[in-house]
Amino acid sequence: MATSPEDHFDGGARFSIERPLGEGAYGIVYRAFDQQRGHPVALKTLRHPTPDAIYRIKREFRSLSDLSHRNLVSLYDLLASGGQWFFTMELIDGARDFFKFCRRDIAPARPRRDIRNSPLPADATMSMISSDRPTLRAESVVTWTQERVASLRQILGQLADGLSALHRAGKLHRDIKPSNVIVTTDSRLVLLDFGLVTDLDFSGSRSAVAGTPAYMSPEQCESLPLTEASDWYSAGVMLYQVLTGRLPFDGGWHDMLHSKLTVAPRPIREYATAVPRDLEDLCLQLLHADAAQRPGAAEVLKVARHSMPKVSLDPGRSQHQLFVGRKEQLDRLRKAFQTSQSGRLSAVFISGASGISRRTWS
Repeated sequence: MATSPEDHFDGGARFSIERPLGEGAYGIVYRAFDQQRGHPVALKTLRHPTPDAIYRIKREFRSLSDLSHRNLVSLYDLLASGGQWFFTMELIDGARDFFKFCRRDIAPARPRRDIRNSPLPADATMSMISSDRPTLRAESVVTWTQERVASLRQILGQLADGLSALHRAGKLHRDIKPSNVIVTTDSRLVLLDFGLVTDLDFSGSRSAVAGTPAYMSPEQCESLPLTEASDWYSAGVMLYQVLTGRLPFDGGWHDMLHSKLTVAPRPIREYATAVPRDLEDLCLQLLHADAAQRPGAAEVLKVARHSMPKVSLDPGRSQHQLFVGRKEQLDRLRKAFQTSQSGRLSAVFISGASGISRRTWS
């Protein structure tokens, strides 16, 4: 029997291992205290430090270590101790996954057994898919209140920002699912687990099936070339699951793949009421079998920001509800705005002492 990492990994002199936080097919994540940094961190190590596993963890760290974005988990150090390779990253306490956060005031659905949430290793074959993983099934129709919708749009916008940053860096995540998309206590969305990340430059070639079946795009299920649209499909699955309480397709692996390729999901209105039309349309378009037909970041952000309040610089609108005692400054802003509307360049420099904003807003 192979030795478990818990039997021998102690973090060395620098890290005090506190407790496991989670585990996957290849690694275990611990909460640890970093003596050098002086604060707790999340520490990811390997179950079995084989040459292939060491290569994977190095690739995972190096692919994201230089990328900084508020919606991507921050990576710190890649280290080796006692023959074990590991890296440290930002520790996020008290967070909930995407599904649980977005449906936090909705009664949970009853679990049942299904294969669709089973994660697949990068070298998986069809015969390796497990059939005993839980998933969720809707038990009642949910009414989406304005407050719920507003919160969902805000979180969806952060997901789009994070994914866009990853894609601009030339990376695909390939395992977007609720457990890898968490939301902190102050409503900050963070993308986690880049164990399957790949370069967009190399995504145009075939590779072994890897990911989590329920959230994988049709082309990812078939090991076809991938684009950013594959990650957006996974985002669409999460959005459908949040809106309805269930995944868009049922059945075993082959039935599910056939459905993804040939049929549209059941209408969202069958499982939820008062869902805004733009959110419903976006969700179903993200689940399009043809990757070329799926919306991208711009379309997702447009829907996410649909109801966000905007400050108007229209001279005809009263500004006393937003600003107090700034008539001269507002006149200059209006003039600059009108100049820009005519196609000419206009710039305004605004300065003030620290704390002035508290005296500016009513």
